[in-house]
Amino acid sequence: FEVTKDLLAPDMALWQSHAVTIIFGTALAVSASYFFLCKQSVLYQQILEENEHYKKSEEELRRNKEWFRSLTEHGSDLITVIDPKGTILYDSPSIERILGYRPLDRQGKNALDLVHPEDIPGVKSIIERAFQKLGSTHTIEMRVRGQNGRWHVLEATGKTMLDQHGKPCGVINSRDITEHKRSEESLRESEQKFRSVIQSSPDAIVQADRSGTIIAWNTAAQKIFGYREEEAIGQPLTMLMPERYRDAHQKGIERMRSKGESRVIGSTVELHGLRKDGTEFPLELSLGAWQTAEGTNYAGIIRDITEHKQLKERV
Repeated sequence: FEVTKDLLAPDMALWQSHAVTIIFGTALAVSASYFFLCKQSVLYQQILEENEHYKKSEEELRRNKEWFRSLTEHGSDLITVIDPKGTILYDSPSIERILGYRPLDRQGKNALDLVHPEDIPGVKSIIERAFQKLGSTHTIEMRVRGQNGRWHVLEATGKTMLDQHGKPCGVINSRDITEHKRSEESLRESEQKFRSVIQSSPDAIVQADRSGTIIAWNTAAQKIFGYREEEAIGQPLTMLMPERYRDAHQKGIERMRSKGESRVIGSTVELHGLRKDGTEFPLELSLGAWQTAEGTNYAGIIRDITEHKQLKERV
């Protein structure tokens, strides 16, 4: 008799015909053949599923490699891979734009070779600590010599991990912040020069933010009003004026905030100031303003005109 494919193994993909002849002629033989064919069918199905899973994993790995290659080859930052001794295993193509070297120029060489001598101890210490604890992340600024001999300031963030072979490595992402550091230094120098000029002025120079809080105070202001710098910074401007001026001052601040209008900015006026000891004195005020990201700041140049007034009265 014949046993159909559907009866023996409905999911078996190896069948080439629709019927198989059982030659043993006994129920035992038929049962044994049926059991064997079912086992073969299940095994083949498992092979197909594992093969499909392998193909999907291989495709996913290929996509991941392409994605990583796209990041490293077209990224603006420099990506470097080193071993525990600091030997460079890989440099991304951006090294040529940042430092002038080709990607293969530095492979096999020590990463510390290009680091500024003064920065080597700090960089070496971080590398050692990073490899003592895999998975840790560290950030450092360091000077690195470019191919043309110029020093570049890099901000480097590195993380230690295991590579595809299970060996420890460090992946470092470096950004060139040379121009940013130069801008910071230039700004710092400008601020120092400005402060030097302010402090050497014979007139009191007081700066305040948009709310009327004192943010800068020079030596002449201390002499005129009697407050030390640490006493004045953070205090309201109203502490420097008699009570009768304070309401008008507050309305002027509010008008400047809402409409950008002021009656005294850009002009010189005569008022009275209030010293720390509570005494009043006549003063001449020139007020200026400028815009910042936080709002309007003010600067007042104040001159004590007590002697001038006394002389005028005598005359």
